[in-house]
Amino acid sequence: MLSSSFSIDEFMEKVKGHTVHEIIQTANQEATAAERIVCKQCRQGGCDPIVGYASCLKDFILYIRYGVRTRRLSRLNLSAFTVARLNN
Repeated sequence: MLSSSFSIDEFMEKVKGHTVHEIIQTANQEATAAERIVCKQCRQGGCDPIVGYASCLKDFILYIRYGVRTRRLSRLNLSAFTVARLNN
């Protein structure tokens, strides 16, 4: 996992400068890994931050692919990824 603290900000910082295809692939792998953690380790609940992280990653993929900015992403600075998305 790229973000040990399940932080979308940390994830975005680590993928900055990569190609659009690499960003999408990495975000997809990261979301899948987070969801696996929820399924395997969160039987009793208390995994809201991990679930939220996976949801943010999926919204981030939606933004990178189509330019759709969801409510979850509204607080984030996506300017570095806007250029990459438009150059695709």
